Amino acid sequence: MDYPERVEAMRAELRDKPEELQEFEQSLKEYRENPEEYWRKVVLESRRLAGLIS
Repeated sequence: MDYPERVEAMRAELRDKPEELQEFEQSLKEYRENPEEYWRKVVLESRRLAGLIS
């Protein structure tokens, strides 16, 4: 489920950062197409990063 006001706020925040805005739009597209797969990737990446940080 999208939260339109949050999406628009993030777009406004990234307005002057085209590369980050593009990454955000790609993530949003991936989320909308397959939320379960998107969150699986997020969790795996978080675990990977936690292993590097710990």
